[in-house]
Amino acid sequence: KDKQVTKRQYESVWRVVCQVIANSMTQMQGIKIPHFGIFTVTRRAEKINTWESRDVYRPFFILDPNFEQTYNVKSADCNYAANKHLLHASVRCARLPVSAIADEVRINKEFVNHAVSD
Repeated sequence: KDKQVTKRQYESVWRVVCQVIANSMTQMQGIKIPHFGIFTVTRRAEKINTWESRDVYRPFFILDPNFEQTYNVKSADCNYAANKHLLHASVRCARLPVSAIADEVRINKEFVNHAVSD
């Protein structure tokens, strides 16, 4: 009973994936999407004056090295090798909650995995 996946189902999955990423980053937590990359936030201290500093947070994305190689991506902005040093200063990252996304969209988790890795 193979039913054809619709464009609307893909859109529903990606709408929820985007919400998960936005919510996670708002809470200062990164999200790793297997075979695609990591959405995260770095933290660094910025000096205000001689006695004070404050933490500055910067969102960033790093492509998975296999994705870069497979699709021949040449962007230094999200290149893993050029940016992996940022991961040491980044916040904790969690894996994309595929089961929760599948439940919300009411689709099986195999399809969600397929949709985000396609």
